[in-house]
Amino acid sequence: MAIFIVRHSVQLAMPSEAPTLTVSSGSELVGKTIRTCGLKDNFGIQILGVQQSSAGEIVFNPPESMPLVEGATLVVMGELEKITKLRSQA
Repeated sequence: MAIFIVRHSVQLAMPSEAPTLTVSSGSELVGKTIRTCGLKDNFGIQILGVQQSSAGEIVFNPPESMPLVEGATLVVMGELEKITKLRSQA
């Protein structure tokens, strides 16, 4: 029995209208992990990607153990009303 491994290289583009949250200085999110930050449990917001710095790559499907840092941009999915409310708190 032969096993074949097929590898694909895919480039993903970020739509300009994708909802994002920025972790601001002094935010309660700084230093917490995706698992412990409470966005999913408290607000029903999924973190689809994280860009740790403005020049950094976006990590899609980030591990729940990833810590959130000041200035990180979170690509999120959830109710727009909740995302808008969180923008003032992040």
